[in-house]
Amino acid sequence: MNSSLRARLFTRTLVMLAITLAVVFSGTQLIARNSLQKAQDNALQAVAQVIADSVTRENGQLTFDLPFEAFEVLAYQSQEALAYQVSDGERILAGAEDLPLILPRVPGQLTHAYTQVFNSEAMRFFYLNKPIRGTQSIAIVIGQTQTGLVREVNGLALQAAAFCLVAFLLVSGLLYGVLNLALRPLRSIEKALAKRADDDFSKLDTQVPKEISTLLAELNRVMGTHEKLLEQSRRFIAEATHQLRTPIAALAARADLIARNAPSEFAEDATELAGQARETSRLSHQLLTQATLSYRTPEKKPCDPRELIQQTLRRFDFIAEQRDIEIHFQHTGEGTFLLDPLGVREALACLLENALQVTPTLGDVWISSRCELGCLTIKILDQGPGFSDMPNQGLGLSIVKQVADNHDGAVTFNHGPQGGAECELLLRG
Repeated sequence: MNSSLRARLFTRTLVMLAITLAVVFSGTQLIARNSLQKAQDNALQAVAQVIADSVTRENGQLTFDLPFEAFEVLAYQSQEALAYQVSDGERILAGAEDLPLILPRVPGQLTHAYTQVFNSEAMRFFYLNKPIRGTQSIAIVIGQTQTGLVREVNGLALQAAAFCLVAFLLVSGLLYGVLNLALRPLRSIEKALAKRADDDFSKLDTQVPKEISTLLAELNRVMGTHEKLLEQSRRFIAEATHQLRTPIAALAARADLIARNAPSEFAEDATELAGQARETSRLSHQLLTQATLSYRTPEKKPCDPRELIQQTLRRFDFIAEQRDIEIHFQHTGEGTFLLDPLGVREALACLLENALQVTPTLGDVWISSRCELGCLTIKILDQGPGFSDMPNQGLGLSIVKQVADNHDGAVTFNHGPQGGAECELLLRG
């Protein structure tokens, strides 16, 4: 599956950024909770310590003062409910009797903070144990609800979430811009290649960062190799065209001469030889033409369609005269049209050759062309047997299709209105 490199990098980086921000958010929430809870523990410990410091023994009895003013200040600061208990290990001296008590896990530890449910509400408790004399001690437990703490933690969490969201959006925008800048050298290579002709394999001299220079060097190496192969193919085709066409054409002409002057006992064989020689000449010409068109860039220039088609028709005057076939031509439209003259002539030659082959003696072939709305439409209608399906895709049809593709056009085949076959070649300038 093809996907955008920028999209993949952007998506993966965003995922990592989202995970990082989620960790930051969770860490912020945890730190805020711990800090506020530590502050609450310190306040509860201060009140417990005030009570512990007021404990005295008088006449064998423990007495102490409850710091109601400290209770009021503590409740006012955080708007929380308070609960307390003072005991000497045997009996409760003051406060709630059913207060949950969790003793320190470590033996000898005098202070301890914990969270428990009391009266269906979570409360934070602080336990303080103060030795008096001997083995006697006094235990003080101060508790406070955490509604305000939870509300404050949630508020800080929302602020942290908003900050993380804003940071995420800002970093995402910056990241997108950085990725665009980082991928700009690749886009410059893409644009440089898009502007080139199909047969241009010259070296790219685009300035790129060090990380992409290896890719550019390898691309230039491959393009250089293809340029050499293309030049070798062009030289081979040009040489083969020069070396083969003339001897094969001479062979076909010599075979025709032999067939006309051969004695009666050799007439049939000579005629068959001449036919095979002409077919060999035709096939070799089409093969070399297709190779030439494949390894060249179409050279389009303004042409007069009427004159171009008439030039091609004159090549078939002798064949049409030999078979008593009349070629009719009609053109509609004026002016020039942007065409590759060599390719269009060869495509028309293939279509005319097929039309003349299937048209019987004393038959007719109609050719019409029309320039309209930036398109050149050429129709060729013969009086042959027609076809039931797509005609055989031989070399001639391959040449026609290639020329049509080079002009952003198409070739279609239909039944003629009165029999025969009709071929329509559409070319765009």
